[in-house]
Amino acid sequence: MIKLLFRSISLDFKFLRIPLPLVTKLTFIIKKYYLFLRNILSDFEPGKSHIKVFKKKYYYDDKYGTGFLQSVYVDHCFLSNFIKKKAIIVDIGANVGQFKIFCKHFLKAERVYSFEPIKKTFKLLKLNAPENNYNYAISTKKSLTLYVPELSLMASTHQKGRKEKVQAITLDDFRPLKRYEHIDLLKIDTEGSEHDVILASKSIIRKCRYLLVEASVSRASDGDINAITKTLSKICPKLKIVETGRRYKDNGLTTAIDILYETLQHK
Repeated sequence: MIKLLFRSISLDFKFLRIPLPLVTKLTFIIKKYYLFLRNILSDFEPGKSHIKVFKKKYYYDDKYGTGFLQSVYVDHCFLSNFIKKKAIIVDIGANVGQFKIFCKHFLKAERVYSFEPIKKTFKLLKLNAPENNYNYAISTKKSLTLYVPELSLMASTHQKGRKEKVQAITLDDFRPLKRYEHIDLLKIDTEGSEHDVILASKSIIRKCRYLLVEASVSRASDGDINAITKTLSKICPKLKIVETGRRYKDNGLTTAIDILYETLQHK
């Protein structure tokens, strides 16, 4: 608990440095600790428990309330250096909509297409951000068996937990994206199956200016950072890495890292 508290306070200091109004940031932090204390004293209900942040209701899926949402802002605020306002963004592995909220609120994106295959998670996604949400996994396969941990709604093909069979499509077959000449950002965070997502999205990737990928380093996956970069380089020969983001660690070892690729397809 003490380690968690120090980690949360460290996150607060980083959050205070991002370019949002001070009152907005302080209000968010106060509400975060209020929720945490409330959820310790009484059980929260996924799908019903919510709080108002950034002038909108936010439905959360764990007892830490807005902690995950706060970390998304801290970990991805660097994207404002690359992604212009009114961007078109595709979010693969949307969870309950944290990244989508960030894109609409912080990056001022015009439209965010979000894909989330787990039914319970998808219901919260629709509550948090009702437009342009799709209950599919992106894969080269027609269906997948995902494993959902008991204490989280973040599913994976490579971990233990409750099994859920989900419908999958290729991103290249997703009609709403075919009308765009360019897509500003494709974000892929699928807990180890990012390489399969890339193989199912080759045509769309060629339309993208930037790709944000949570690339595996030492965790179980269908393709690690080397395989991902090699495959992307074949799809976009001018590809380059322009920024690295959060490092995900387990027992001191880096398991994955966020990488921002620029395709240089549309310079």
